[in-house]
Amino acid sequence: MDLMHLEQALVSGSQDEASAAISEVSRCNNKEVALILIYHLKNTENKILRNEIALALSDIRDPAAVEPIIDLLKNPKTLGSRGSLLYALRPFDYSSHLELLIDFVINGNFEVRHEANYLLQQLDIRIPENLINKIKKSIDDYEDRIDLLLETLSQFENEK
Repeated sequence: MDLMHLEQALVSGSQDEASAAISEVSRCNNKEVALILIYHLKNTENKILRNEIALALSDIRDPAAVEPIIDLLKNPKTLGSRGSLLYALRPFDYSSHLELLIDFVINGNFEVRHEANYLLQQLDIRIPENLINKIKKSIDDYEDRIDLLLETLSQFENEK
């Protein structure tokens, strides 16, 4: 693929043109393509395009994509659309980001919780004690919430 065509497609504003170009380059293992995609991954405000770029980078398997994807996962602008970004991490070494993944298991939406859990399950490393304690504390917090919710529900049901 012509790199200039890729760049033009990504800045064109046409979702179809950009998607077609991304699909075409996802089969390339080219450092220059990866750099262009990483630039647009970090700078686009279009969440559909951002997810397509992340998945293409996952297919290309350029390790330079890990940190930009992690940065986006931490960015509030991706709240509600992080599942594909997490999925894109699957072929990479993301083991230095255990705490972020644990946070997503604890606080993420359904898709994010399950994808983060999957990523953690794929690691063949020992989880540090402080992160295990974080999970235990979260369980305690949820038990307190459940108790309060059950008490509140019981009060409402008794009012009938």
